[in-house]
Amino acid sequence: MHILDFVPLVSAIFGFLLGLFILSRKTGIGRNKRLRQILAIFIFGMSFIALDYYLFLNEYYEYAGISALYDHLIGFLFYYIVALFVGKEIPIKKWVIGLSIYTILRYAFILPYYLLGSAEQFTPEALNVYPLKYFIATEYLIVGLVNIIMVIASYFLFRNAPQLTVLDKSRQLHFQWIRLLIIAIILLSFGTMISTIMSFYDFEHMTSYFRFETVVFVIFFLGVAFSMMQFPVFVFTGDHMDLEPAKTSTKYSRSSLSDSSKLFAQIEKAVAEEKLYQDQDLKLNTLAERFEKSVHHISQAINENADKSFPDYINQFRVEEAKKKLLEPNPDTIFAIAIDVGFNSKANFYYAFKKLTNDTPTAFRKKYYQAEHS
Repeated sequence: MHILDFVPLVSAIFGFLLGLFILSRKTGIGRNKRLRQILAIFIFGMSFIALDYYLFLNEYYEYAGISALYDHLIGFLFYYIVALFVGKEIPIKKWVIGLSIYTILRYAFILPYYLLGSAEQFTPEALNVYPLKYFIATEYLIVGLVNIIMVIASYFLFRNAPQLTVLDKSRQLHFQWIRLLIIAIILLSFGTMISTIMSFYDFEHMTSYFRFETVVFVIFFLGVAFSMMQFPVFVFTGDHMDLEPAKTSTKYSRSSLSDSSKLFAQIEKAVAEEKLYQDQDLKLNTLAERFEKSVHHISQAINENADKSFPDYINQFRVEEAKKKLLEPNPDTIFAIAIDVGFNSKANFYYAFKKLTNDTPTAFRKKYYQAEHS
């Protein structure tokens, strides 16, 4: 028995413990509970895939192969994690419908082999029988390519996400590191997919290919987990409470900002009277330079006095002005209004408007005119 045959078991156990740690952790990846939950689900799923590798490599064929029923969702789940991380709105209902259709079509394609087959069907010898190996290789190629496309899309989503603050040199290193890690994941995904497909055409070395994948697999999901725990989420949320307690306490233990209300009053006046919120490039650094304060002091003042993160605080001004423009006799298009009040896209405008008013811009305008004419 080869020592690498036990690597996926160790990986599965560690991944399971890591998932529990993520669920129990309250800092490091921000205060977004959904992000923490989805990341944990992702890690649990990858852990189970690692366990599946262990079962196959150690010839427990009657129990192996179950993870293949959901591995087509890995890429989408990773994209959703990145979207939550950078604050990108995802149309959940449309995603659920689309993924359900995708899953049904895939199951209709592969389920007969699971239902009609036996445990012996998934042994290396059985997998080498034509046409089964070509069928599995083709199916895995399709699933692998879809997952890779979603991981690549995650990279562009991450790269194009607006930052709410400019990182200092030490945190900029983390920012570049996560970007490189996502690129590495794309390359690793390609490598794993090619390795698996080749194993079906090079039967004699199938076990070696699977052992190679176990090492790649460990790098894949442990790297993702570690990066999510270390990445400076503060750059996207602008909320100093997203920082590690040690880092936050270090910043404020030496601070003279014992009362943030005065600074907040200055911020409130400048943002409201000068309409700073109309600037699409408005960042925490902009206010920090204006008031000659640190970025963390600006964030602290907003968080403690408005009980909001920086983006929610600025967006409330934008949404209030958007309401007025929506109710004008001959209003501009929704996109034009979004740009005028400071949003950089229609999607971000819709997301912020719905979050702060519980209505879409169109529904808000419709309700107003219905109430006016009732």
